[in-house]
Amino acid sequence: MTLRLGCIDYLNTLPVQFGVETGVVPCAARLVKGTPAELNELFGQGKVDAAPISSIQYARLHREALVLPGLCVAAAGEVRSILLFSHRPPRELEGGEVALTTASATSVVLARILLERYYRVAVGYRAARPILPEMLERAEAALLIGDDALRAAEEERRRGELVITDLGEAWREWTGEAMVYALWAVREEVAVRQPAELAALAGALATSLQYGRSHREELVGYGAGRAGLPLPTVRRYFDTIENELTPALERGLMTYFRWALAVGALPDLPGLRFWVPREEMVG
Repeated sequence: MTLRLGCIDYLNTLPVQFGVETGVVPCAARLVKGTPAELNELFGQGKVDAAPISSIQYARLHREALVLPGLCVAAAGEVRSILLFSHRPPRELEGGEVALTTASATSVVLARILLERYYRVAVGYRAARPILPEMLERAEAALLIGDDALRAAEEERRRGELVITDLGEAWREWTGEAMVYALWAVREEVAVRQPAELAALAGALATSLQYGRSHREELVGYGAGRAGLPLPTVRRYFDTIENELTPALERGLMTYFRWALAVGALPDLPGLRFWVPREEMVG
């Protein structure tokens, strides 16, 4: 059975997907594209076998999902694509309403954590389509992620009318930790049922990441064309995003999980369960 691999249509996963997405790196899996929220749902329903899923979604599904080692979407501070746009600074939003993009899961919880525990304001929340002018018609602040946030920031910095808060930067200021926004995960049942196919897929993704690193300007040009953003913006963004999961990033992720539990966004505290190739498990 051909494995189904989820692919996010945002720049933050492109360094991993680039070789596979462009066909340079052979991959037998069928690619299923969507937003983070869409892939979270498909993964939870078993309609994709492996995917970059939101960190919070992994935490909610940790008993049935395994992390593919070495892959993530993270940033050690400023992230540039997880942005809160507001009419007033975050600490002055008491009693206001915050519109939350329907395209995200991890960042929605991160916004709640920061607003409630770091900025210490009580606000209301509502889900909204990721269109900034519409979001701010009825809300004091709006959360955008991914390419939507990058494009909105480009326009807003020219206008200078809103306060733009980078939530990755705020997280770092508060906790001293990096933030992991997504993990590549596989359903455990698939790992048991199709170990050889999964090993091939994991190898293709690792090769794809290395291809993106060794063809940097090609990656930047491809990403800029796809997202409709200037080359310098995309180049700076790829300099910001980390796609290789390290022990320091794992520590930051567990800090996030503990705070997500504290604000009621998780029923329990998950551990990180990693997929291990079968031969390593036997050996």
